[in-house]
Amino acid sequence: MQNTYNKIGHVEILNEYLANLKVLNNNLYNLHFNVIGEHFFTLHKKLDDYYNKAAEMYDAVAERIKMLDQYPITSLTEYEEKSTIKSMRSQDFTTKQVYSVLINDFSFMLAFSKELEEYASGINDHVTSSLMSDNINFFEKELWMLTASNK
Repeated sequence: MQNTYNKIGHVEILNEYLANLKVLNNNLYNLHFNVIGEHFFTLHKKLDDYYNKAAEMYDAVAERIKMLDQYPITSLTEYEEKSTIKSMRSQDFTTKQVYSVLINDFSFMLAFSKELEEYASGINDHVTSSLMSDNINFFEKELWMLTASNK
């Protein structure tokens, strides 16, 4: 049976998602290294969890692209070009700033995950749909906790 969708277009979207995960991961490291203030210990540890989770998501999406017999992007320049999330300068970040960045970037990734899950479901790509469903669960739960912590 022949695929009924444009695999190249599908992979373009996955590579855009991949680029956002890579820049998100880099920003999570930046926040981890540079968080300061009252909740340093808590946020420093939580950011460690977050960048590890983002790396797992990144690996899963890159592997999905390979399963589709295509190539995941690996160029830092391409990541920056394709990513909506932009790299942050290295500087001190207060806990309020960290919460703000996390809520903003996780909200973006949640929306992107939902769009990609809907798209994948529509073309009967159950593997990508399932992958995005897992990411939706993660981002929704973390956004709930971050928002509660930021009050």
